[in-house]
Amino acid sequence: MFIPDSINNQSVYHRNWVRADLSKSELHVLEQVLCCSESLLLVPPKYSERELFIPDVPNEDVHIGLFSSGTTGDPKCMWVSRDKLVLNAKMSALSFGVHSWNRMFILASPWHIAGLSWALMAFQEGITFEIRTPYQSLTPEFISKLADENFTHLFTTPFTYRQLAQNGNWFVEEIICGGSAFTAEDLKFFPKLASFMTSGYGMTEAGGIISAYRSSSSLWNMNQLGCVGSTVEQVRIRCNGSSNQPGPIYLHSPTAICEGWLDTGDFGYKDENNHLFITHRKKDSINRKIEK
Repeated sequence: MFIPDSINNQSVYHRNWVRADLSKSELHVLEQVLCCSESLLLVPPKYSERELFIPDVPNEDVHIGLFSSGTTGDPKCMWVSRDKLVLNAKMSALSFGVHSWNRMFILASPWHIAGLSWALMAFQEGITFEIRTPYQSLTPEFISKLADENFTHLFTTPFTYRQLAQNGNWFVEEIICGGSAFTAEDLKFFPKLASFMTSGYGMTEAGGIISAYRSSSSLWNMNQLGCVGSTVEQVRIRCNGSSNQPGPIYLHSPTAICEGWLDTGDFGYKDENNHLFITHRKKDSINRKIEK
């Protein structure tokens, strides 16, 4: 069990939330999330709240303000109920099939949905884990850890995976990636680095994981690129597209930021095995609830 340090959050403009202290370790961020009594904003360190649009916090429950990656512009802030984040972390554990005897290395920023939900999952399951923000300058240190510290699982993004794959000699039981699809170039490294590879699909609006596809690293092939598998328990996906004409993907989940069906902003299709494939995203997409 974590024993939190004293947390000196700085109150800012909105009276119903405080800004997290990100000056310490990533583990400290997780402690703040678990222990806060007010809604908590996790602003990426290179930004200030004055540089970003911060929407009002919903009135009910404690919410955590998370940010998109900002790869298509300034990061977008979304408030997610902490209770929903905790529930989604439990759903993630079932989907990934992790156990208390695993040892996890999480290379993902804790102010993004992937890093935070993976860390919450490990904490809830009593798994030994380390979470680090994947700064490129620290890649040699991360490679050394993977080679020396007997991790069973690596959780990260495809971009960081590529930095690690091309440098160093290491091996883990399973690599779980989320954030974007694998590429053909990625496939050649799979058998050298892990026994199994998992491609996950998730988003902040969903509170974390939506679906995942797991396969032996030696069996991945070009036809599986873009596959994110089957939805996790309690999550439903509606998509009427085909491989020739991908369609919009709609989501219904108990951990989503709104009730009802949500337009994810992604396009894709389901194959004959009911596996979901993501093909592309709407340009300038805004995720909206739909009533039909």
